[in-house]
Amino acid sequence: MVTKTKAVQFGCGPIGCSVVSYAWQRPDIELVGAIDIDKSLVGHDLGEVAGINNKLGVSISADADAVLSQAKPDVVFLTTSSSWKGGLYHAQGQG
Repeated sequence: MVTKTKAVQFGCGPIGCSVVSYAWQRPDIELVGAIDIDKSLVGHDLGEVAGINNKLGVSISADADAVLSQAKPDVVFLTTSSSWKGGLYHAQGQG
């Protein structure tokens, strides 16, 4: 029997969708939540948004606190930015 790691996808843009496409095929990963601030994605099924032609029963939410407290994931796949440069500049500004 395979032990499943419960995962939440945080960021459902192109990179996040690639992660979902990979993760849903793995027998050891269970996608239990999805978070994005894009209003056009909120409420949609993660599988449909990721383009895998399979509903996952995971609705995308903008409420990170609610998703994380309800889903209780083991891991979070964080793909909220597709640019390291911007993130590094932001981190530098924070000290």
